[in-house]
Amino acid sequence: MQPELLTGEARVAAAALIRANHYSRSVPSGKSHYMRVGDVYIIWALPANMHAARVVLGEGARNGSVWELARMWALDGHVTTCTHAISKATKLLVALERPQALISYADPNHGHEGRVYRWAHWTYHGETEDQRGWKKDGQFYPRRKFHSGKTFSRKPEIEAMGYTQAKLPGKHRFVKILPKQPTKGTKA
Repeated sequence: MQPELLTGEARVAAAALIRANHYSRSVPSGKSHYMRVGDVYIIWALPANMHAARVVLGEGARNGSVWELARMWALDGHVTTCTHAISKATKLLVALERPQALISYADPNHGHEGRVYRWAHWTYHGETEDQRGWKKDGQFYPRRKFHSGKTFSRKPEIEAMGYTQAKLPGKHRFVKILPKQPTKGTKA
C-alpha cells in the first residue's frame, strides 16, 4: 500500500475523522501534512515545542529539521498495520520535507506505550516533563486550552469556570534519526 497525501476535501474529511476518534480530539494548527496508508491516518507537523530540534539533534539544530508524527489513527487492534503505515508515510515525508529526524510521543495516560514506534525501529528517547493542566468532570485539559492564540485566562478565571489544577505523568518520547538527504535539486 502506498501512502496518499491528503489535500483539499480529503484533508478536511481526515481532520474531522481524527477530531472525532483520536483521544486528543484535535489536530495540529501549524504546518502539517495529512497522509493515509490504507485505513491508517497520519498527520506530520512541525513540532509545537520550538526546542524539539535541539532536544533531538543538539545545539545548533535548525527549526524544520525535525518533524513530529503528531497524530495517528486507525481502528483498534491495528498495531502492525500502523507500524507499516509509519514506514510508508515516513518515506513520503522525507521526499516532501527532507527532515533530519522525526519525533513522536506515546501518552501512558491514555494507555499508550509506544509499541508501534519500537516496532518501526524508532529509538526511545526518555520521558517528557509532567503535564500540567486543568481537570473538570474527570477530563484533563492542557494549559494551552486557556493560554493560546486569542485565549488567555488567569488562574482565578479558570477556577471560576469549575476547573482544578492537575498534573499527569510525562509522555514517552520516540525519535528516528534519518540518513542525510541530498538537498532539493541535487542528485544523490
